[in-house]
Amino acid sequence: MAYIKEIWKDIIGFENRYQISNKGRVKALPRVTKTKNGYEMNFKMKFLKIHRIDNAGYRYFQISSMSKIVTKRIHVTMAESFLNHKRCGHTIEVIFKDNDKTNLNIHNLKLDTHRNNCARFIRGNSPYLGVRFTKDNLWLSKITCKSKYKWSGRFHNEESADIARKQKIKEFKL
Repeated sequence: MAYIKEIWKDIIGFENRYQISNKGRVKALPRVTKTKNGYEMNFKMKFLKIHRIDNAGYRYFQISSMSKIVTKRIHVTMAESFLNHKRCGHTIEVIFKDNDKTNLNIHNLKLDTHRNNCARFIRGNSPYLGVRFTKDNLWLSKITCKSKYKWSGRFHNEESADIARKQKIKEFKL
């Protein structure tokens, strides 16, 4: 396996206080802050613990800002710092290429739409989105819109099923 140099970037919103690496490690930078009583506190550089895993299986860490503790998922923070990801609800999501949520290498992360992220788990042995193989030895094509299915039909090959699905999308202007 080739050696990958560790690159550090500031965490968005916590510049000059915390950094994250392309390998998923988080560190607090050395700094001097004043307490509420007016005393100065010196903080040394230290690496944060990231062994915690939330209920969804994602690794996270906690950092403090203005006496408040902030919890952040590591893969999302890496995407914000390295892939210029801007949070926009669930329109664009950060996904793991190998589906391993503990593999926190920046080369394992990519940005994709919510629709494609959900569809990659229900593809049914087809490289085409919305196309799957049925028990009838036919390729089924469908789209989902507002929790309702729009069927494009059954086809003898997956290419024609994908073409029909794309025509259906244009028809419904999705």
